[in-house]
Amino acid sequence: MDESASPIAPCDAMDEASTSKTPPTVAGDEVVVVESSGASDSDSGSSDEEDGTIHTEFLYRLMTTGASPRKIFIKLMELPDTEATMQQLSKFSDGEIWRLLFETVSRRQKLRQYNTLLDAVELIQRSRKIVVLTGAGISVSCGIPDFRSPNGIYKRLKEEYPELRDPSHMFSINFFKNNQQPFFSFAKELYPGKFQPSVTHHFLKALEDRGKLLRNYTQNIDTLEAAAGVKNVVLCHGSFATASCLECRHKVTAEDIRADVMEGKIPKCSKCTPQLPLSVYKPDIVFFGEDLSADYYTSVGKDVEDCDLLIVIGTTLTVAPVSSIPRKVATVPQIIINREPVTHHAFDIELLGDADIITQQLLNLLGWSETVAPSFKPLREESQESVRMSYWQSRNPDPCTPEDFKIVALREMYETRNLAAWLPESRDVYMFVPPARYIFPGATVIEVDRDDRKRGLLRRNPLASSSSSSSSSGDEDIVPPRPTENLLAPDQPSTSK
Repeated sequence: MDESASPIAPCDAMDEASTSKTPPTVAGDEVVVVESSGASDSDSGSSDEEDGTIHTEFLYRLMTTGASPRKIFIKLMELPDTEATMQQLSKFSDGEIWRLLFETVSRRQKLRQYNTLLDAVELIQRSRKIVVLTGAGISVSCGIPDFRSPNGIYKRLKEEYPELRDPSHMFSINFFKNNQQPFFSFAKELYPGKFQPSVTHHFLKALEDRGKLLRNYTQNIDTLEAAAGVKNVVLCHGSFATASCLECRHKVTAEDIRADVMEGKIPKCSKCTPQLPLSVYKPDIVFFGEDLSADYYTSVGKDVEDCDLLIVIGTTLTVAPVSSIPRKVATVPQIIINREPVTHHAFDIELLGDADIITQQLLNLLGWSETVAPSFKPLREESQESVRMSYWQSRNPDPCTPEDFKIVALREMYETRNLAAWLPESRDVYMFVPPARYIFPGATVIEVDRDDRKRGLLRRNPLASSSSSSSSSGDEDIVPPRPTENLLAPDQPSTSK
């Protein structure tokens, strides 16, 4: 598991463009962006993978025939076609702009026919081979300590073990071989048996009970999927369920070493004679510097061919290779349930907020009442404009004209920028932000409007870290993505650590 490896995250300015337009075409000297008719690629009989390949090949042809990358960029980003815009773009070389364009069209394209919460419900109802990718966000409500919060495990580790240059080294296999004590000092806080599954875990079980769950790929090591009764699970990063001796590979269960772990002791191998420095039982979780199991690669290779819906819950997709799964099933509908948006991948429907609240709402809409908690009260949907006005009026009882609201209220409200802060404290409302984003209680959504994105892109050189200079008058050599690259090819086990 490589903590530093993460998907390329294109600048935010490119996100919306990459999901809202089809590729540009050329009419004489003009570059034209063709609006989508609203028909999906699947409706026309071609796949999104084929559509994405055509985008890249066509852009490559434009580049090789001498088309102006600035004109293509202006059309694709819907910038004003003025001298001032061209002057700002002149700060970048042709090579830099072409690279941005290739990065944009090679990303997954949103399926425009899926936008609403009811679309999500219908997709779940009709799908039979759903892949669910889960992360730490589904276990927070279970009471499992988090790592990166101000009072999380990493902060306490740094205080108690200053020799750890980075607290995450607690999960480094090289550090562990030299010093196991930091890990076992905190392992008891994460050990199985202390926690109960969340509502979201039971949502996974409901999918499986109805024959809809093809596989749950979990990045968690808490074994709560098993506690909820979910069987079709791939433990991408292993779990505490078993432990193996680093020296002789003798395997034991979590219960066999529970007493030592609960006391913060290092569990020694009962089979090694004589005892060696690495005669230690290490829980079978994947540390940084270790590869994922063969089971992961085998399952992914099969499932990307069969999956008919992807649901991502409680993860920002930053750790490879699991983060590549959405890209491998780019042709199927994709839904994300998370506290914050994931900007480096285009999902079809975004359900942002507390995962337990969102999955309860879905279960209620699906009519799976036996899985819905008796205390749950369905939330009601309101528009972004309605939520904004209610937020303002709850804090300013004096009458406010629409003009005053636009001038005063929005200016004050945008100081926080977190759209979820506008939701009522009663937590009985969720907000729809067109075209396909829902904001539920618990979300963190910092709004950046379209004009801000454009200005931000033009204010900075997004490729400043490259070896080329933005002031260079000549074009640099460009190696665009391979037009025929197969995005559905399964991962192969890494040979490097």
